[in-house]
Amino acid sequence: MLGIKHLSIQYKLMLFFIILATALLLAVSLLFFRNIETAIGASKEDQLATLSQETANKIERFLFERYGDILVMAQSPLLKNEDMDLRLKSEYFESVRNAYKTYDYIFTTDSTGTITSLSGDMKGDGAYRSWLPKVFEGETFISDFIFDEADQAYKVYFAAPIINAGGKITGAVVERMNFNAIEDIVRDVKPSPSGYAYLLEQGGAAVFHPLKTVVPEPALHGSRKGLFYIKQNNVSMISAYHGLKKDRTQAGSWYLIVEEPIDEAFEAVYTLRNYTLLVILVSIAIAYVLAVVMSRILTKPIRQLVEDTKSIAEGDISQDISIQSADEIGSLAQSFNTLLSTLKSMMRQVLELSGEAASLAEIRQYADKFLNNVPSAIVALDSTGKITAFNSTAEELVGIQQNEALGRNTQDSLPDNLLTVLELMQDSLVNGSVYLKKLLHLRNNAGKETPILLNTSFHQNEDGKIIGVVGVFRSAEESARLEESVVRANNLAALGALSAGMAHEIRNPLTSIKGYAQYIRSEIGQESELYPDISSVIQEVDRLNGIIDRFLSFARPGQPEVELVDANLVVKRVLQLVEKDLQAASVQLTAALQPLPPVLVDTEQVEQALLNIVINSLQAMPDGGMLSVSTHHGERADFIEIMVCDSGIGINPEDSDRIFEPFYTTKQKGTGLGLAISSRIIENHRGFIEVDSTPGSGTCFTVKLPLGEEAAGPGRNNETCKVVM
Repeated sequence: MLGIKHLSIQYKLMLFFIILATALLLAVSLLFFRNIETAIGASKEDQLATLSQETANKIERFLFERYGDILVMAQSPLLKNEDMDLRLKSEYFESVRNAYKTYDYIFTTDSTGTITSLSGDMKGDGAYRSWLPKVFEGETFISDFIFDEADQAYKVYFAAPIINAGGKITGAVVERMNFNAIEDIVRDVKPSPSGYAYLLEQGGAAVFHPLKTVVPEPALHGSRKGLFYIKQNNVSMISAYHGLKKDRTQAGSWYLIVEEPIDEAFEAVYTLRNYTLLVILVSIAIAYVLAVVMSRILTKPIRQLVEDTKSIAEGDISQDISIQSADEIGSLAQSFNTLLSTLKSMMRQVLELSGEAASLAEIRQYADKFLNNVPSAIVALDSTGKITAFNSTAEELVGIQQNEALGRNTQDSLPDNLLTVLELMQDSLVNGSVYLKKLLHLRNNAGKETPILLNTSFHQNEDGKIIGVVGVFRSAEESARLEESVVRANNLAALGALSAGMAHEIRNPLTSIKGYAQYIRSEIGQESELYPDISSVIQEVDRLNGIIDRFLSFARPGQPEVELVDANLVVKRVLQLVEKDLQAASVQLTAALQPLPPVLVDTEQVEQALLNIVINSLQAMPDGGMLSVSTHHGERADFIEIMVCDSGIGINPEDSDRIFEPFYTTKQKGTGLGLAISSRIIENHRGFIEVDSTPGSGTCFTVKLPLGEEAAGPGRNNETCKVVM
């Protein structure tokens, strides 16, 4: 202290300001950091708790839907009717399993518990027997999550009684659900790069836990907001859990756990800490410079000191000096306090705005991408009638761009097509009515009407209050084609099963007939009068065998062995095969093949399909004519088109709906399988065929094939063929 007395006033002031500024910076920075740390920590905990609750709700909804499946099947007339063919019941179960991909097997029993119809492989599973007595008393049953030793996986059993029209329990329907879909839900939860989610039984059994050797033992009760902190392999983790609701028939308690390494969860806190330390060090350095400057200034007149310090306060200096004084030094302290307050406010605003902007942008981008990929048109109104959502499919059907529709309402000047839809949605919003498959007609610029089916639903907030309405609509013709394709697929499946047996039964006697005929022909010799007749019998037997082979190719075609190819090369190959036939039939060929992106197809099968179509076109021009073949990238960006047009006799309107049916033909020598096989092959490639024909003028076949991976796998079952007359 004695040494300070001998210092000049400049050094005394400089030392004073340095100590004061450092203390204030440390105090303010520490307080600021603690507050932000607490806010970020609470936000992260709330985020994990919400994520665990939402994921648990998804699993509950999925189980509820499966519960609905068993109730729907139990009430199905197909199962209630005891006289119904058991094969049809098994096919019904197979269609349910194929539709949802979540059931290992589904079966029915009679009133004694004997299995009567089954879809799937039970592998000797008999766990269901212990629940049948309760089911036969009229109770619908859902089991706990049961671990199957055979599959090394968890399963859930659903069982419900089958009650006939007289109210008598005639049996039960049982289904075993696998955990594939639930696993997808849990695996999709990624709170951070190293975060994960899993299911945990109250007894300690873990499902989907990434650390197979670790048995977590968290305290699931009494923790704050469903949160707890544990260590996994010496890594500190923050976890949130939410219990799954149990059915009255379930005993076990399961929880959805979401875990995230603390280092990743609070990465923002650590970043803020480093940033705060950097700010403190820079501020101390600035404070030192200021102390030197101010000490020099204080040696000048006080007025000059005030003016200089105000000038500094208007810059980027942030200090907080608490001095109770009404003179110029007090004004200087007030200026520093103002700067600090402004800096903190600006930092807070920047952090809030940057976080909100990033979150909103990501959510908006994801929502827009999702809506634009939906094949149905979607329009949403808020409670004031203003358009808040308008996807790309709606643009195509209504004829107005998204940016022209958003933010508008029925009071604005809009196209009649959009007003037609908005008025019904506004009626739903005002009167509380809901439209299901409401038929409307939209007219395009050329005056052509397109029928659509409109469905409306309400958008509600957490309190159940209606805050908007959503309209979903699509072309009525497309919906009709979807229903037709489902019926067609079911019929073809039954036909495939029937064809193998039929071919076996027919070929056995044909083989005997041909053998005896060949023996008789060899015995009687060529001089016999019966020799030509016996030869005709052998030829007809061979012809019948050929018809059976073609029928089997239609009813049970082989799985396509696909590869990426240029469709133009396939078309050129087909035209080479029919080159001589074109010359013999006096048919003139024109080809216009545009560059195409590659398609994923079985070259031989598509070549066969196109060859059948070209031959059909040649047969439609017995007196010669014009055949044009063209290719191009279609209106739908994910399809290519191959067009085969002839100037033949065309297709009569009464025949248009049957041209793709097997054995249907208008030709004297035809088998009626060519176009049927072509349709089946293109359908197996997830494509479809369109036919535009005018009787007396000609016919155009348009084959549409999807690009790249769109062609892989079984048929789409949404579009197969369309005939336009």
